[in-house]
Amino acid sequence: MLRPPIWLLAFIYFLLLSLVIAIWAAFDTSAAVAALMAATVTLIYAAISMRSSILIDERGLRIDRAHIDLKYIGSVDVLNTSQMRLLRTRDADPAA
Repeated sequence: MLRPPIWLLAFIYFLLLSLVIAIWAAFDTSAAVAALMAATVTLIYAAISMRSSILIDERGLRIDRAHIDLKYIGSVDVLNTSQMRLLRTRDADPAA
């Protein structure tokens, strides 16, 4: 299961909070509280919907709803957390 990075969620929440402040400046406190609750619910929904699941079985590779048959895939290596972290950052292939 791949989850969005915490810095991305914090940035989205920062943008949503700037809207909350604009609503608070234009309206009253109760509208700002309602906007804050809506922003928090929106962030939770975004965090849940941005997750990706990767599954390899006898039929092929599935990433969420996408599917690739096994005949198009060479070898499959299972990565641990530290190897995956490096492949998402420093060891990524820019030509891929």
